[in-house]
Amino acid sequence: MAHSHQTFVIAGVDGLYRPIAALSHPDLSGMRALAQCHRQLQIFSHPSNRIALEAELFSAKTFFKTWTAPDPKRLSSSGYDLRSPFSFISTCLTVGSLHRTDGHPPAAIHELPFSLPFDDYQNGGGIIVIDITNLNKLKYCFAFTSSMTSSSPLLPVYIASACTDITKDLPILMSA
Repeated sequence: MAHSHQTFVIAGVDGLYRPIAALSHPDLSGMRALAQCHRQLQIFSHPSNRIALEAELFSAKTFFKTWTAPDPKRLSSSGYDLRSPFSFISTCLTVGSLHRTDGHPPAAIHELPFSLPFDDYQNGGGIIVIDITNLNKLKYCFAFTSSMTSSSPLLPVYIASACTDITKDLPILMSA
C-alpha cells in the first residue's frame, strides 16, 4: 500500500535553516521513495544547475530578512499563495519527483506551501528533508511524523523494507 510522502528542501540562511520548497507525493513509499531522493540529489548536485541554485540561495538571504512565517490557519485558505519564491529550486524538486524508472507514468504530485511545518500535513509515508546549504555536500534525511513510531536512525534499506518487498523493488533504485 502506498502512502502520502512529503519532500522538503531547506537551506541554512544567515545561521538559520529556512524552508525553500515542499511537495507531496500521494503514491510513494519504500524503494520508490529512496529512488526519488536519489534522483533529487543528482539534480541538485548536477554542475549545469549550480549557477541557478547559487543565485536562488543568494536571493534567499534577502528574502528571509523581511519574511515572517504565515499563520498556519492561512496555509489552508484558498487565498494563500502556495508557491515557493524559489522557482528553480522548486522545479528541480518537481522534476526529481516526476521521473519514474519502473515503467509507470508519473504520479500526480502537489506543491505544498514552502513554509508548511513538517508535521502539519496528512502524512502516512514519511518525510524526506534535503539540505542544499552546501551544494558540494548535500545532506538528506528520512523523517517520520510524531504519530509514527520513533526509533534510532536506520539505513535506507531498513526504511524501505518496512514498506515494500525489497527484493522486488531493489532494481528500481539501482536503475535510478
